[in-house]
Amino acid sequence: MNNLTKDYITIDTNVFVHLFSEQENEDNHIDKLLRKLIEFEQDEKIMLLVDCKGRITREYYSQLQKKLDNEDNTSGRATLLEHWIGSENHHLVAVDFNDGLMGKINKIVPTPPKGKRNTDRILVYVAFKKYRILITNDRKDIIDCGNLIDERRKKLRRIRGSKSGADILTSKEAYAKL
Repeated sequence: MNNLTKDYITIDTNVFVHLFSEQENEDNHIDKLLRKLIEFEQDEKIMLLVDCKGRITREYYSQLQKKLDNEDNTSGRATLLEHWIGSENHHLVAVDFNDGLMGKINKIVPTPPKGKRNTDRILVYVAFKKYRILITNDRKDIIDCGNLIDERRKKLRRIRGSKSGADILTSKEAYAKL
């Protein structure tokens, strides 16, 4: 069992949004990834790490509710999405905006534009606080830094160290590890 199929995982909203995108999910790897993670549930199910204050959950619902309402579910994607964003599949993590971990993350993940909410830092925090994997396709704010491919991810990985279990993977990388 690798850290991807352990008890907890963090999934960025963009992965769920890309589930419904023919361009981002042309090979259906996101469907396969999310289904495979459910299949690994044996004695304990794999749960999503979310913050106690509900910021991640609110983002899920604000960006995904229309997709759920409009999906005819012939592909099973709505059911798959409902499984992952349902609160019975969440494990709550307290976020301390003043601790050292958040301070390090704040130096790497950019501040959102004024007036715009951003959960990127919180997603990284809850995954890394529990030494787990964050699956994200956010190349702009979490993985890359402008033209510097993989720059932010490399810096974030150094926070916890390569042997800690904390990591950041794209949905394709995560699927390839299963």
